[in-house]
Amino acid sequence: MKTKIATRVVQDIFQRSLSATPSYLILWTLIIFPTGLYQAHPFISISLFIAFFITTLLRLAPFFYFNFSHLKPDTLNGKFLYVGAVTQATIWSAAFVFVIWAPVPQSMKIFMFICTAGLSAGGGLTYSPSRSLAISYVAILLLPCALFLPFSSMENATTMASIFFVYLAYLAVIIWKSNTEYRNALENELKLEEKTRALERISQTDTLTGLYSRRYFEEIFVTEWKRAFREKVPVSILMVDIDHFKRINDTHGHIAGDLALQEFAKELQAVFRRCSDIICRFGGEEFAVLLPNTSLENALQRAEVLRSRTEGMAIIHREKTIFMTISIGVTGRKTPGMESCRDLITEADDALYLAKKQGRNQVQVQESHYDIQVEQFELFAENF
Repeated sequence: MKTKIATRVVQDIFQRSLSATPSYLILWTLIIFPTGLYQAHPFISISLFIAFFITTLLRLAPFFYFNFSHLKPDTLNGKFLYVGAVTQATIWSAAFVFVIWAPVPQSMKIFMFICTAGLSAGGGLTYSPSRSLAISYVAILLLPCALFLPFSSMENATTMASIFFVYLAYLAVIIWKSNTEYRNALENELKLEEKTRALERISQTDTLTGLYSRRYFEEIFVTEWKRAFREKVPVSILMVDIDHFKRINDTHGHIAGDLALQEFAKELQAVFRRCSDIICRFGGEEFAVLLPNTSLENALQRAEVLRSRTEGMAIIHREKTIFMTISIGVTGRKTPGMESCRDLITEADDALYLAKKQGRNQVQVQESHYDIQVEQFELFAENF
């Protein structure tokens, strides 16, 4: 949670500061050029102008970089934000001291006061997601000004310095409250996102076996079907049914039945262990396996491995041994056509029905589409 909050704080400040970053350059331009200050004090005026120009470009560069490189600001270093904000605040503070010291019209000095107060308030709220950055920023802007004012020749300098100290304390309180509200809102948002993701995972998972749910399987099947169609790659599907599962429940009880389902789910995961394989509990004792980028020949071989391994399983429950077999229907496409992916499910289900009709404990394929020699299974099973 702390890592997520830290990342989100950087992202939010990153976006918030976009419009405020060029403010220093714009305001300093309005101060020195229309008033002719750059002519009266060219070295300091232009030097500060160049400093604002360079820091503005450096702070704006990441926005363009992330935009054109299609990267998100997740990788942005928080220290870069901190240094950039503090650097511009320091330069502005130096510019404030220069304007107060220089023999310029009183109106210009008042304008500088107004700009400094505005930058302090705006920047403090902009950086408020990071309490340390916001308070440091405001302090750098206001403290040097308040400390220097009593030694300047400006009228009512001591009063203005006192106002700056009070203003600094006021902004610190506002930043503290704003930061607290932001953190509370962000924590609630992240908790809600975690709960939403947890609910999504629950909806995608069968609670008994830990396999995917039928709902998720049907959703991902559509996606994989479209991808296989675009990329012209094969896709295969297995429909699997535990033979005489009702007999297991009736003989050994539903607890034993649940145990049998869980153990069989482990066998499914052991055989179909590629990250692209999608295994789901289709309903009751029926399971479905989606094999993207898998030829029918390979799907048949793996189906026979599953059948052979299941036939050799022995489940111990209450000192009694439970044996079981499975029937499997397989079908697939070398390259999906314009038909629906549901047609593939129907074909695999028809093949499963044929396997059960012909005696169970076997693998059947949709013969109307493929003609694969089942003898290939044994050789693959020996080398699995």
